[in-house]
Amino acid sequence: MLKLGSPELEKLIIGQQDSLVTNLPTPTQILFPKAVTEAQELYARGFIDALNELHHSDSSQEPGSIYGATYTTLEPPNSVQSTESSVSQGLLQIKDEPQTVPSVSSSPPMSPIDMENQERIKLERKRQRNRVAASKCRRRKLERISRLEDKVKLLKGENSELSAVVHRLKEHVCRLKEQVMDHVHSGCQIMAVSGQF
Repeated sequence: MLKLGSPELEKLIIGQQDSLVTNLPTPTQILFPKAVTEAQELYARGFIDALNELHHSDSSQEPGSIYGATYTTLEPPNSVQSTESSVSQGLLQIKDEPQTVPSVSSSPPMSPIDMENQERIKLERKRQRNRVAASKCRRRKLERISRLEDKVKLLKGENSELSAVVHRLKEHVCRLKEQVMDHVHSGCQIMAVSGQF
């Protein structure tokens, strides 16, 4: 049994996989080769140097100091351009443009995040949303009350009209009964139909 730790075992497995894979170029390797040319390396070196310079200048600055806005223009050296043009004859010509990189020392000072202030602002926004929601709720409630009052007035009007109709009908029934009684007293015989009286 192998007595290898997990990093050594991982390296062994990866090494065996690499030896099993055939080294045939894929279409992407032909169009975009993984190997770095000397011209590309020289071109990238300018960026790496500028980045190292930025990191070095950051460590030399005292923390908390206020920085002014400055920009650095990076251009590739002439030897890189001539080497690049000789290497890429037949490939696409890449246009070299100066790169404007903001310096870390030029970024505006960041104010520390005041959590209490953020919480206060958040709470105030929440209260404002609640005020708006409460006012909408009150307005809807008043509108509903107004609609219900209108409906009550309408129903009361209908009720009074129907009460008047009932009163008139009762009076009419009373008059009809009196007429029937007068006819009976006068000697008319009225046959009572069951279910009407």
